[in-house]
Amino acid sequence: MLPAGFFSAGKKGEIFYVNATLADWLGLDPTKFQPGSMTIADLVAGEGLALVQSVQAEPGLKKTKTLDLDLRKANGQSFAVRMVHRVSSARDGAPGESRTIVLARSNDDESDQSASIAAMRFTRFFNNTPMAIASVDGDGRILRTNAPFLKLFSAVVSQDDMEHGALLEAFVHDTDRTRLRDALDAAKDRQGDIAPIDSLHPTDEARHFRFYVNAVIDQSDQAPEEAAIVYRSRSPSRKRSKPRWRRRRR
Repeated sequence: MLPAGFFSAGKKGEIFYVNATLADWLGLDPTKFQPGSMTIADLVAGEGLALVQSVQAEPGLKKTKTLDLDLRKANGQSFAVRMVHRVSSARDGAPGESRTIVLARSNDDESDQSASIAAMRFTRFFNNTPMAIASVDGDGRILRTNAPFLKLFSAVVSQDDMEHGALLEAFVHDTDRTRLRDALDAAKDRQGDIAPIDSLHPTDEARHFRFYVNAVIDQSDQAPEEAAIVYRSRSPSRKRSKPRWRRRRR
């Protein structure tokens, strides 16, 4: 058996082929596997599917990206992997087929690769936390996001736009952008206790969010330009409660 798993999928994510190594890791019986009987969504645990779906190629081209996430075994358990995911796109931009190499990461190979494994564990935690998170520079340009953030705002800005410095203000309603800029300026000045921002979804005013902006005090070597970490949670409804005099008295 090869020391790596492999699967191929169609335009809609339906899996056509799984090699014996990956089938063994997943607890599947390769003799009973039927092409198209499962999809990538069946394989990926947690919010990892948002990461997989964010890899999109330009029309007529291919794109490859490395992803650290969890896969789901047949018994419901998850295990950590590193996927080298290659996607194609038709000339009209429609999604094409994909090919994916899967590398399993065990807990007992931490001798010479401890730093790499620690980084992978953090990436898995970062992408599996239920809270949408983004880091930005001093100008409010996005440096990186996690899977829940991608899933929540995929209809607003594409993953490619985020990777090329999309502004965080694109994810809040026009009426709330001034307050967001003020909060980011405060973070850039390394101030603490920045008031949260309640905002409408930029394209759906029926949805409400609360953004928390935290200053980055000690920049890392990997992201020296990082100025703030922004967390998103559901905001209390902005609908006003009914006046007491309108409530029916018993």
